[in-house]
Amino acid sequence: AMSFQTSIDWRDQGAGRKGTTTVVLLRHGETEWNAENRFQGQQDSKLTQQGRQQAEACGRRLRDITFDAVISSDLGRAHNTAKIVHQHLRGRPPLTTDPSCRERNYGAWEGKTREEAKAMCDNGKDVDDKYALDLAPHGGETRGALQLRAQNFFISLLRQHRGSTVLVVTHGAFMQEAIKGLLGIGERVRGRRGVPKTA
Repeated sequence: AMSFQTSIDWRDQGAGRKGTTTVVLLRHGETEWNAENRFQGQQDSKLTQQGRQQAEACGRRLRDITFDAVISSDLGRAHNTAKIVHQHLRGRPPLTTDPSCRERNYGAWEGKTREEAKAMCDNGKDVDDKYALDLAPHGGETRGALQLRAQNFFISLLRQHRGSTVLVVTHGAFMQEAIKGLLGIGERVRGRRGVPKTA
């Protein structure tokens, strides 16, 4: 799991006080499509046995942290991971879903292997350059749009949960863009490696 802390001066929000919020980001466990190296995006596939074991192990690792809330993507792979992890958490904090922290929409590539997606593109350039800020697979979402969605999600989270410790169960591309935005990393920085399952 990845965690970070942030302090926000809530006087800017009219709250008149500071709050330190701790957010732990967790990617869902391995799915059938992960194992087949398919783009999932906003489609879904079931957690594999290994994915369920990863979620159980994460729950055990996180059981000593007192969370005030658990927020999960509404997609099944993340929500099922969150439910498994939630069983291990101290005090069983409220578990809610939020479609704002869904995975990137990969449009026509969803359900396709990298090779199948490459065959749909001009010389495969689009698949090879999937991290381009303004590129959207047919019917999909640009990385820039995902960055904006991630920023809005965290602005809302930090306003609603100031001073809290929150677990967010989400997806690899969403996590990459959220972390880049929170750390102020430039748009040209590319995630050459994905976020490991239940990382």
